[in-house]
Amino acid sequence: MSLPWPEGPRFRWRHAKLLPLTGYVGGAEDEFRTISAAEVPDSMKAEYLEAGRQMYSYVAVYYHRYPHLAQPYIYSTLTYQRALLEVIPEGDLEHKYHPGGWGLRYRRARIAP
Repeated sequence: MSLPWPEGPRFRWRHAKLLPLTGYVGGAEDEFRTISAAEVPDSMKAEYLEAGRQMYSYVAVYYHRYPHLAQPYIYSTLTYQRALLEVIPEGDLEHKYHPGGWGLRYRRARIAP
């Protein structure tokens, strides 16, 4: 049974965001890609972009011992993060949180963004 919009896509991006935590890296990416970003309403865009950012972040961490495998996921994380920052108002605390957290992680991992 397929859930209607917005429940169906919202469920899929929330589900995809969590799959890497269980080791289903490819499945997470496949599921997330079934959602068309163009169809996500503006009112849900931040939630969608945050899910993509978090999912790719989890995958990058999953491959942290293999920088050559982690690198594409880090770039995807940054892509979603940049898009997320464009839809979050600058004065919002979330806007301040996102760049700082990733900068710290890159320095710790010694992986250039």
